[in-house]
Amino acid sequence: MKAHVRNRNIPGQTRPLSKDLRIVLLHQTPLRERARAECLREVARLEQLQASWHHFENINRPAFEAWMAATFAPILTRIRENSTLIRTHQALIQKVYSRVFWGETRSYRKAYAAILAEMAKGAPGETARGKDPTDEPSAAGPPPSAEPQPARGLVPDSPEQTPRIKEIYRLLVRRLHPDTQTERNPRVMSLWHDVQAAYESHDLERLEMLLTLTDIVSDSSQAQAGLGEIRSLTAHLRNAVQELARNLQDARNDPAWDFDTRKDLSTYAEALDREFQHDLAAQEHTLTETVRILQSWRPLQTAKPNHSR
Repeated sequence: MKAHVRNRNIPGQTRPLSKDLRIVLLHQTPLRERARAECLREVARLEQLQASWHHFENINRPAFEAWMAATFAPILTRIRENSTLIRTHQALIQKVYSRVFWGETRSYRKAYAAILAEMAKGAPGETARGKDPTDEPSAAGPPPSAEPQPARGLVPDSPEQTPRIKEIYRLLVRRLHPDTQTERNPRVMSLWHDVQAAYESHDLERLEMLLTLTDIVSDSSQAQAGLGEIRSLTAHLRNAVQELARNLQDARNDPAWDFDTRKDLSTYAEALDREFQHDLAAQEHTLTETVRILQSWRPLQTAKPNHSR
């Protein structure tokens, strides 16, 4: 039985499948030019988003942090110190509750005394030295910092990759080195820094993408990138654009966004001061409650007999 497909030109009619398997050569220049134009559009979008991100990270955020430090340094310091004390007290209270819950003792006072004794002996995992945290609230130090993550090592290149990396790098150096440029071009300088970073990390895939990108941004008559390479690079750029756009959308909710253009700093400062005062009052209430709980577990002071006559 012959297979048939529907004829798109005449509704309701079918035609047999062709058995002609000859290769049809397509003229890729028009396809390549359309792909190149689409890739350049993504490049332009990415550069625009990168400029916005650079402005936020290097201008707005430092200016906002400097203004905050100059305007609210005392109250922010108190808030940080209270946060440290509250975390310390709550962790100690939780340990006491845990020991009573698991039946190590029935007395909260005894559990508290045992924990303080362990801390005095330098038990593993304890940061204090047996000092009651309610005795000297101002002596608490900053919270322990996270352990630094080890630097990720570079993956050794395979024997096939090393010559290719050097070959691409030499091509890119001839195209992008500052000494070969007649004028300072921001796009070329950005590509040049990307090339240096990719070469230092031995990132062959990144170098190949940069080589294709330099082909695309150059004159079309001199470009050598193939259609598949251009489409692959376009997909990569589109993903980068989407990710950076999401980051910028989150950054717009940051108080540092467009800080250099704010005209209402006095009103904004008053609103922030009210918010900080509210947070500080809530912290003071929580701190008072944790201190009350810990002080209620202190050992009872027994009066010494007086033998004086």
